[in-house]
Amino acid sequence: MLARQSKNGTEKDRSSRSSSRSISDDGDIDELAESISHYGLINPITVDEHNNLIAGERRLRACRQLEWTVIYARLYRDLTDDEKREIELEENVRRKDLTPIERSKLYVARAETAERVLLSDNKTPNPKGGRPSKGAVSEQAIADHIGADRVTVINAKQHVAAVNRYPELAAPGIPQKEAITVALRASSMQCPRSPTRLPPAARCGLG
Repeated sequence: MLARQSKNGTEKDRSSRSSSRSISDDGDIDELAESISHYGLINPITVDEHNNLIAGERRLRACRQLEWTVIYARLYRDLTDDEKREIELEENVRRKDLTPIERSKLYVARAETAERVLLSDNKTPNPKGGRPSKGAVSEQAIADHIGADRVTVINAKQHVAAVNRYPELAAPGIPQKEAITVALRASSMQCPRSPTRLPPAARCGLG
């Protein structure tokens, strides 16, 4: 479908978001605008039946910068808030400029949203076969739902937990595996939890 923009958003609704953004940096809109100007809008934005923006905020901002008034949009109807959230998170996790912790947080958010969707739809597979189970969703079912490996989801949860305990591990240059390892080592040596920084290496025997 075609979506017509006003100065404040898509036609009729000012491009309201289905949820808050999980990514701290929206990236370089100028660079994206230049790409869209040269190649066109390859991937349409995504909206619901009320013209609320579900996914594609950066693309929409870039098109506004180019002063485009009409752009292509993919329309989804009758989605729950969790289903809209799934679409948004799926798109965000595919970005290549995410830091390790941003990517892990997105996987955790996708897993949590998938769990709610599976519970509400009563589509939780029973690992022993037969009718779907009720009241619980297995990690494998969640991973299958979001198209990820089970270990990927588990590592993402461990990474987020490590950063929550030692915020300095959120630094962009620290890979996921290293952050998890350092946090486990610090915890095993009973290093004090710090709300602002990782305990010094000499104090905790890290390094």
